Amino acid sequence: MTAAKRANPALARGSVYAVVLTTTSMITLLALASFQLASNAVSHATTGTDAQAARALARGAIEIGVEKLASTNDWRKSLGAGAWVNELPLGPGTITVTAIDPADNDAQSNPEDPLIIRGTGVVNDARQHVEVKLIPVPTPTAQATSSLLIRGTLMLNNAEFVADDPVRIRSHLAVIDTTGAADFQVAGVTLGTIPPGATLQPLARKPEVVTDFSPYTAQAQAQPLPAKTLTGLTLGPGAASHGLTPDPEGDYLLTASGNVTLRGLVLKGTLVIVGAQTVILDRSYYAEPARVGWPTILTDAWLLLAPTREEFPSPGATAGWFDDIENTLPVKINGSLTVKNNFIADGRASPVSVRGTIVVSSSVNLTGDVRVTHNPDDDAIPPPTATDYSTLAIVEGSWRRWVD
Repeated sequence: MTAAKRANPALARGSVYAVVLTTTSMITLLALASFQLASNAVSHATTGTDAQAARALARGAIEIGVEKLASTNDWRKSLGAGAWVNELPLGPGTITVTAIDPADNDAQSNPEDPLIIRGTGVVNDARQHVEVKLIPVPTPTAQATSSLLIRGTLMLNNAEFVADDPVRIRSHLAVIDTTGAADFQVAGVTLGTIPPGATLQPLARKPEVVTDFSPYTAQAQAQPLPAKTLTGLTLGPGAASHGLTPDPEGDYLLTASGNVTLRGLVLKGTLVIVGAQTVILDRSYYAEPARVGWPTILTDAWLLLAPTREEFPSPGATAGWFDDIENTLPVKINGSLTVKNNFIADGRASPVSVRGTIVVSSSVNLTGDVRVTHNPDDDAIPPPTATDYSTLAIVEGSWRRWVD
């Protein structure tokens, strides 16, 4: 299985003009520019030739097209490729704005596809065309800069919760403290009831919570889980226990039903479990991705982490997988988690430790000692589902103009 395609940074070198699609000031600026260009077209029509006026209208059409990008967050879906404006009367003539996906003419097929905006200005018999190419500039989303990103409620049940990065919640926060020993230390909490001592970090809008498995299952071979309770399951690049077929890249898609319990799981790769009602990792486990920036475990079931120890013997099949921890593994998720259901972490018997982001479609319940630390790998290479492509850059030297 090949890694997800990355945008080519070489295309964005040199003098490019960043177009931030959701920035109000940019929308205002582009709107003013388009009106100014329209005024110029009128001026040219009265004092110059039809060709000059058509040229100004074509350039104005480009600006109007960029304005549409700026004001339409889902432009790939709602506008797509084709005519965005068709022979609109403006000043002495008409303008047409056409969007072209040069990769496959399907703007929705890949968020990393470039875009060509073509403006056409017509005044009487004069017809002028101007076009420019733009490329997406990948930027990390809230998923890549959060400890917890939750669509539902975060419940802290006598929890000692420590997180390096902000906690972002679409719903609200509930705190239950019956022992007086609960603690809450995070870099920031958003969109919720804020407990004493926490820091408010408001967001302009509610964060998107993306639990898309497709980048990680597109080429993985689906296999049934051998049993509902497995002890010592080991999965990694080229090695798998319990009769499962090894994947050379360490990407596993397992199907299951009912309640699944994994004890002593050792994972070097990305594990997707679908179809189960609950997935429980108890006693001991260690997991980290084989690819930088990829998550470790994804599931559409309830996910429960309930460790009872802080380290355990490493199985022999892991030789060469991990640095400096071959004999004894810590009980830890050394990567991000994505859960399409509820997530429960029970750190009463032993601390729950996750290094990365926990993305949850529903609600989260934390009990006991729970620690979520920052993963710098996600800064350098964000996960495919934690990258936003709504910022575009004009490619230097891509401007073209011609006459019919």
